[in-house]
Amino acid sequence: MQIANTPPISSILARFRREEPLPARDEELCTLIREAQKDIADCRRNLMFADSDELTDMYIYAIKAHEIRYAHLLQMAKKNVV
Repeated sequence: MQIANTPPISSILARFRREEPLPARDEELCTLIREAQKDIADCRRNLMFADSDELTDMYIYAIKAHEIRYAHLLQMAKKNVV
């Protein structure tokens, strides 16, 4: 999944791949990005099995919230790299 006007996560994470260990802040940011991706995928999977209108609404709002968080984390990563 790609948010509008953001580079693919693979290109951002590729810039972080180095021989020496990443600074703790960068490593944490990479971890948060991966967790955000997982959260979006989990919510989408759960949405397919939602059996009530309330659960459907909840997963739709959760997906949107996780996508916003993901876009914010990508912007933070982009600022750190550039």
